[in-house]
Amino acid sequence: MEDDGLPNPVLDIQWSQVSGPGTVTFASPNTESTAVTLSEQGTYTVQLSAYDALYTSYASVTIECPF
Repeated sequence: MEDDGLPNPVLDIQWSQVSGPGTVTFASPNTESTAVTLSEQGTYTVQLSAYDALYTSYASVTIECPF
């Protein structure tokens, strides 16, 4: 990501569910690191977005829930 030149940016952080057979519950959906609870077995994809008032970046994570 390109530097926008703004000093000490405040990031708007958001975790969201992209896919999966059930529901993902985020313990702290607006922090960089969070615990998740998955409602049922399967493969889930979750996404982290970070917005600094000019740019938004995204990262996705795949979680396999074997129970």
